[in-house]
Amino acid sequence: MPTRLLLSLTCLLLAVTLLVPTPDRAQACCMLPVVYEGKIGQAEQKGLLIHRDGVEDLVLGITYEITPDAKGNLPEKLTWLIALPTEPMEEDGYSLAKAGLFDELSDLAYETLVQHLPVPKGNRGVDSLALGEVEPTETADNGIELGRAVTVGPYDIQPVRGVGQNAPNGLNTYLKKRGFPVEDPGHMAWFVEYGFTFLCIEVTPKEGEKTLSAGEPLPPLRVRFETEYPYYPLRYSSQQGDFDLALYTLTSKPIDLKQSKSVLDAIGWHNQPGRATDFTSGLWKKPQTVSAKDMLFRGLKLESLPKESKKFLTEETRWSFGLFMGKPNPKDRPISDWTGDCFFTLEDQKPAPLATGQVEDDGKKASLK
Repeated sequence: MPTRLLLSLTCLLLAVTLLVPTPDRAQACCMLPVVYEGKIGQAEQKGLLIHRDGVEDLVLGITYEITPDAKGNLPEKLTWLIALPTEPMEEDGYSLAKAGLFDELSDLAYETLVQHLPVPKGNRGVDSLALGEVEPTETADNGIELGRAVTVGPYDIQPVRGVGQNAPNGLNTYLKKRGFPVEDPGHMAWFVEYGFTFLCIEVTPKEGEKTLSAGEPLPPLRVRFETEYPYYPLRYSSQQGDFDLALYTLTSKPIDLKQSKSVLDAIGWHNQPGRATDFTSGLWKKPQTVSAKDMLFRGLKLESLPKESKKFLTEETRWSFGLFMGKPNPKDRPISDWTGDCFFTLEDQKPAPLATGQVEDDGKKASLK
């Protein structure tokens, strides 16, 4: 077997904090009930971004670690928050991937993105679950608009958007009613300004159990949404501390590395072309073109992908496959200094207007449109 790539373990995006930050309460992208005195932590993120013709499948892995309270008790639930530029689509908007997906992506990266030197080469895992009942969109009078609520696997998902003058407090109202800590409105202001949707995802114990476990991998969650530019949610992780990122990308058009330089610099992309790998005498390559048939039907099969993503991949014969590893939030280069978020620019596209570090033309306000 090839030596595994040095990957990040999980979490996506959202690092949620209290109005008065306390590291023990919300260290990463998950929140515990406000009455619970233990703490939760996550140090790494991993994701798969698949983008074609203005539509993106984003698969996010999550592994949490909970420290029990002083009496050894564990919480009855947690909330995982994700910020997206648009609400997931009505058709095929949500599903699960199998647990082995990121191991398979690691092998695919080893085979395609490493310039191997003459050393012995190595050889080259629950199906997506049906969605629960879908509820219609409703508008609340407390600064939020509720999107379609769905249940997929262990996740109860409620999209929430801020609306009107009370928008900055809308998400806090929603969280507070459900017993979770509230967020700093200033931390949410950028997302409210550009109309982002927050996915509030509640995780409850397994059937027959009263509390969550101290920590275990949960099935990767896939969400499909519209976005002109490939997007990975990182800006909201500014309160998470120093963490590692491993982001796999499959795009129908190659990512323009020059036009995306400000984003790549911001995430601290370190497995750049020509640099030595951490695990062998090989060198990294730039993103490579990969056959859809190879990924789905031949030796490099991604068997753990959700069926919706597999169908999505068959709509193109060839894809540009990349891996971007980095440390997005070190003390000397914090996400809190970002001007935008992690939007990539594809070849033949104008620069992404909401990409961090992107200079706006003629002083015009950036827009998702």
